[in-house]
Amino acid sequence: MVANPLPDNHRDARRTNAESSSEVPDPSLTDADNEDPPRGALPSAHFRAVAVDFDGTLAEGPVAPDMLVALAEARARGIWVILMTGRIMSELRSVFPEVDNHVVDAVVAENGALVVAPVGVRTLAAPVDRAVSGALTASGSADPTGQVLIACAAADEPAALDVVRGLGLDC
Repeated sequence: MVANPLPDNHRDARRTNAESSSEVPDPSLTDADNEDPPRGALPSAHFRAVAVDFDGTLAEGPVAPDMLVALAEARARGIWVILMTGRIMSELRSVFPEVDNHVVDAVVAENGALVVAPVGVRTLAAPVDRAVSGALTASGSADPTGQVLIACAAADEPAALDVVRGLGLDC
């Protein structure tokens, strides 16, 4: 259940201010627009987008069918659904292949450094140097490289750090 974002005293203050105001009411608003939503409900007219984290929020593994239905319902109501994840896209696709079937409007991946939408992909950080991938492969480390991020197992972290430092790419 979602809690009402406005405490009771905030809603009452809004009514008092509106009633004492000398402003002319907006003729495009109906009485329904001025009514408070039922307790625990959020009026969808006030929300145009929702950002949902993948791991631990949307799913703990494969995405449940009822979650796919909820995403579709939100999109059908005109709400943009943006999926957030620290994963690289290949990892996300391996556990959530439906992500490419337009179940969300956009994905912010690779810890926020990559935006993937139907109109294209935008990187918000420098791409991974190709030398990193080659050096990781040569060191025997797994090499799941995203566009701007390297995803490695904890066991491969020392080798990955050695590669990054050896190439002079550390901060």
